[in-house]
Parts: sequence; C-alpha cells; structure tokens
Amino acid sequence: MKTRTIGQRVSILVSLLCLALIGVGIFAVNRLLVLNRISDSITGDAIPGMSQMGEINSGQAENQILVLRLMQAPTPEARQKIKEALAAINVANNDAFKKYESTILLEEDRRLFAQLQETRKANAEVRNRLFELVEKDPAAAVAFFESTALPAYTAYSNAGTALLNFNANHGAELGIEIDAAVTAAIRLLTITSISVLLAAIVLAIFNIRGIVKILAGVADSLQAGALQTTAAAGQVSAASQSLAEGSTEQAASLEETSASLEEISSM
Repeated sequence: MKTRTIGQRVSILVSLLCLALIGVGIFAVNRLLVLNRISDSITGDAIPGMSQMGEINSGQAENQILVLRLMQAPTPEARQKIKEALAAINVANNDAFKKYESTILLEEDRRLFAQLQETRKANAEVRNRLFELVEKDPAAAVAFFESTALPAYTAYSNAGTALLNFNANHGAELGIEIDAAVTAAIRLLTITSISVLLAAIVLAIFNIRGIVKILAGVADSLQAGALQTTAAAGQVSAASQSLAEGSTEQAASLEETSASLEEISSM
C-alpha cells in the first residue's frame, strides 16, 4: 500500500473540509430560496389580496347603504346625488378588481375571483332594475328589493367574504409554512454542522496518527543512522589506536636498529 506524504494528507483533509463547507453552503442557500419563495407569496399575493378584498368589501357595504338611502330619498335630485356617489364607488371598485386580479397565483383564488365577478355583474344588473322601479313605482321597488335585489347583494357579499377568508387563510398557511421552514432549516443546519465537525475531528485524528507514524519512522531511521555512525566512529577510533600502537613499536624498533649501528660503527 502506498504511503501518502504529510503534504498529501494535509491537502486531502483541507479538500474534504472544503467540500463539507460547500455542501453546507448549498443547503443554506436552498433553505433561503424556499424562505424567499414563501415570503414572496406573502408579500405579493396574500397581503395585497387581503388589502384589495378589504377595499372591495367596504365598497360593497357602502353601495348597499347608498341603495337603501336612494330608496328613501324624497326627490329626484337627492336620488341623482346618491347615484353619482354609487358611480364613484363603482370606479374605485373597478380599480380594486384590476389590482386584485394581478396578484392571483393559485387556481382556487382564480375560481373564487371569477365567482365574485359573476355575482357582482348580477348584482349590478338587479340594482339597475331597482333604480328604474324606484323612479316609476316605489312600492314595486320595495318588493323587488326584498325578493331579488337583497338576495343578489347577499350572494355578492358572500362571494367577497369567501375570497377575503381565502386570502386570510392562505396568509396564515404561508406563515405556518415559513415557520416550519425556518425550524427545519435551523435543525438541519445544526445537525449538518455537528456532523461536519465530527467528521473533521475524525479525519484530523486519522491524519495526525498517520503523520505521527511517518515522523516516528523518520525518527527511527535517524536513530538507526546515528547508531551506525557511532559504531563506525568506534571502529575508526580502534583502527586509529592500532595504528598508533604500530607506530610506537616501529619507532622502538628503529631506535634499537640505530643503537646497533652505532655499536658496530664504534668497533
């Protein structure tokens, strides 16, 4: 099995940690995208929807109050002023309907809005007929109001209330969803962070053990080299001592030879 160098081990550890951090970052970005989607639904659909429906329902109530006042108005001039006020409210409601339609994202929302438009149209037709009867036959207008106009308005009002409740419930559901998403993100990020930390510790331990093993091998090699050097030095010292002893013996032999030559020369 090939033994990795210290540099290779450190590089592998750093690479694995970087991959883990990238994974955590990707997960965090994914959670943020989910939260962004939910928040967009709240700010772009639920809240504007409730606001516009509140305006529409308020217009419905004002219209109905003005209709009752018109039926009781004593003069044509007074009734004309009420009709002008009704027309102004109708213009404001038209604008609110357009704004609301631009916020629709869900099919159920679209279905309820279509139902509201149908009941509004039916109520407007019945109300125009009521206005004609008010001018021609007030008694018949009262009977028509109770038998036809009031049920038409009630259907229109109920459709508006249903759409308002839908937006309120949808907003509440989105609030629960974003709360659950945040809780899940915190929990998963905590688990992921702890897992990455534990993995890093385990990898670090294995790498440290491998590095210690390598360094121990290097130390053993250095120690063996030192022992060999010491042994070689001892051998060199012994050889030097032998040479010194041999030199001493040779010097003594040379002195004896020199003395013998001096004796021979003196004879």
